[in-house]
Order: sequence, then C-alpha cells, then structure tokens
Amino acid sequence: MNNAFALNAFEDIPEGYAVFKLIYNETKDRVIDTEYAYVNNQYCKIGRTTPDFFLGKRFTEVYEQAELKWFDYCFEADQEKKTINDIMYSPEIGHWLSFAVGPTSTPGYIAYTFTVVDHEHEEEVMNKQTSFTNNIVLRVSTILSSDQCYHEAMSNALKILSEAVQPDRLYILETDLKTISNTFEWCKDGITSEMDTLQNLSYDEYMLGWEAFLKHDTMVFIPDIEMLKEDYPSDYHILKRQGIYRLIAAPFYHKGKLAGYLGADNFEFSDLINTRIILEMASYFVGVRIANHHMIQKLHHLSQYDGLTGVHNRNALQQRIDELEKTKGTLGVVFADLNGLKAINDLYGHAAGDIALCEVASLLSKQFGNTNIYREGGDEFIVLLPLISKQDFLDAKKNIQRKINETKDYVIATGFAFTEDMSQINETIALADNKMYQDKAEYYRKHDRCKRS
Repeated sequence: MNNAFALNAFEDIPEGYAVFKLIYNETKDRVIDTEYAYVNNQYCKIGRTTPDFFLGKRFTEVYEQAELKWFDYCFEADQEKKTINDIMYSPEIGHWLSFAVGPTSTPGYIAYTFTVVDHEHEEEVMNKQTSFTNNIVLRVSTILSSDQCYHEAMSNALKILSEAVQPDRLYILETDLKTISNTFEWCKDGITSEMDTLQNLSYDEYMLGWEAFLKHDTMVFIPDIEMLKEDYPSDYHILKRQGIYRLIAAPFYHKGKLAGYLGADNFEFSDLINTRIILEMASYFVGVRIANHHMIQKLHHLSQYDGLTGVHNRNALQQRIDELEKTKGTLGVVFADLNGLKAINDLYGHAAGDIALCEVASLLSKQFGNTNIYREGGDEFIVLLPLISKQDFLDAKKNIQRKINETKDYVIATGFAFTEDMSQINETIALADNKMYQDKAEYYRKHDRCKRS
C-alpha cells in the first residue's frame, strides 16, 4: 500500500473518502474488482464499521452483492484520466450516494468521495414524481373535459393512464348499488378482456367487500389478493379467476353517492409516479364525464321519448318525418286512437287512463316494434313503417285489427295508409289520420245507437 494513502490528511474531509487499487482482468479491458487501500473515518461511518474492516480486502469480499457498475466508473476514470461525478443508489449500504471518482498520482489507484444524499434524492424524486403525476392528471382532465365524443374521450383517457400506471388491465366499473358493469377497459397485449363477463353483476356479491376498504382509506388498495382469502372468499375467487394478484381502485361519486370505480390490475410500483394520486384525481374527472354523459342521455331521451308510454314523442316524430321525406321507397302508416279516454279518466281516474294508454302503446310495440311507434299527443299514436312491402303492410293490418278485436278492456280506432313514394309521407299520414277518424266516428255511431236502444 502506498504510504501517501496512510497519511491523515484526508481525515478532516467532511465526506466519505476511499482509495482503491484496481484489479483488471487478463486482457486489461475491464476492472473486475478493487482492493481497499485507504478509507477515512467519514467513509467508515457510512459503512458503520472501522478502517481495519476494509483495508487490504477486496470490494467484493466486503460486499458479496456488490454493484458492478462501481467498477465501470473505476475503469473509465483510470483509462481516461478524468474525474466522474454522478448519483447512484448503493445496495451495499442502502443509501443514495453522490460521488466523484478520479485517478490518483499513483498509477493503478483511483479515489472516491461519497456523500449520502438520501434526503436530497428523495426531494428530487418527489419533485419529479409530482411533476409527472400532475402532467398525467392534466392530460386526462383535458381529454375528459374536451368535446371529443364520449367513448373516444374515455378510451383515450384510459390509454394515457395505462402508459403511466403500467397495469395488465385498466377499467371503469359503474354501479347503481344494485348491479355493477364494466363499461370501459384497456388491456395490455396478451391480456384477455373481461368486459363481457362483468356486466350487470350483483353489486352485493361482487363489490360489497370493496366498501370495507373505503371505511379506512379513500380508495381500494390490495397489494396482495391473498389478504382477501379468509374474510372475503367470494372477492378472492373472482380476482383469482381473472389472474389478478394486485389491484388498486379509486371510487367516484355522483351527488354524494358511489357511482363506480376506476381500477388497475397488476399495476407496476414506480418511483416516477404516485399511482394513488393519479388514479384518485383521474377518477374525479372520470366520474364527472360519466355523470354529464348520463345527464345528456337523459335529456336526449326526454326530448325523444314519451315519459308515460316509453314510445317516441311528437318531437321525435317530426324529426323522423323530415328524414323519411328525403328517402326513396315505400311507406306504411298506421294511425291509432284510444276511444273513450275522457270517460275512463272521469269514471276511474287519470291513473286508469294512463294504464290504458300504456297498454295501447305496448300492443302497438309488440306488433310493429318500439322504434316505429310515436305518441302524437293525447290518445293518438302513429306507426311509421318505411320500406315495407304492400303485402307485408296488409298482413300487419290484419294482425293488428285481430289483436284489437281481441281486446275487451278498451277500444282502439285505427286508420291505415300506404304509399309507394315516401316523399309523400305527410299526405300519407293525413290519409291514415282521416281513416282513423272515420273508424272512430263509426264506433261512436254504433255506441250511441246501443245506448239509445
């Protein structure tokens, strides 16, 4: 050992300092180990031992699981005769180290200085993690708040999240607390989709166990599903069947009520991101977009459907007429009217009248299909049958007349009209309407005659 390394000149250095003799391989193109030539007290404090423990020993002798990258730094510093600065995690002592390595005045020896920077590194990691996490959440929120169509926006949001969280499967579960369904999903290559098997499942059977986690946490975090085996065997077996060994799920709410979860199966742990924060914040924007979508659907339904009978309303009828007027082909029209609705309301109450209207709508829907039925207003219904042949229309006319005649609780007046030219839709509807009124007038003539008799 060179005597220069034995001097106490380096004892006052506030950082760990060590000198190593380099041990090359036979071809001298790689450092395969080092031997301790000198260590100061600060280095010994980092290693929590004394100088005698190190001196004369090889690095791989002191640390059997040595990080071989240290030797690459030694080789570069010795061969290029330069000082290298870097930060690296040392598995030997379990600390992050900021270090400098450079050649000494003695050939074949290099010197290292070390500073433990756990706190500084932790702050740096936290800053990077916060920045990356915020960036992901911002991208997700921007997409979910954009004017992209609903399904495209949700799918794109899951794709961005998948790049950050690195799961096998990322998904959205929606619930009304009675049933639960998987409405959106992203799967890694090679992972089988579970969407078809996760539809309209019993909430109590499939998800109730997750609520236990929310009593003590803001989200469901299961680092190992084996923890469910004894207390929640049903949940355990469902997850096990899907090949899930770890999951995290952030709930989202609507008006204070649980509306679903944003979940990730078999996600990767990473220092680069805060998975919990990403999913928790993203779930908020997911929940808002879902609630808005359902509200728009509800408003659209109200604008297109009759709230009582469930068939299309007058607004939808006019839109459909405008569409069909520009279409070529045949058209059959049925006009139907519930006779005596006022009498039913007066004698038995409006609830009875509502039931009668619903039964008329149901009868027409069973015969012609719900999508073709429109409540024009009050007790009147219109059926539009585009591109139907004349013979099929006549057969349908016979069938519905037979069904009406079999009905004993109420009477329906009907009118039928057919055209080869759908651009004449308004005239055809008017013709069917006129025939319906003729049928209605005939009924009341007979009805009044019976009453007088």
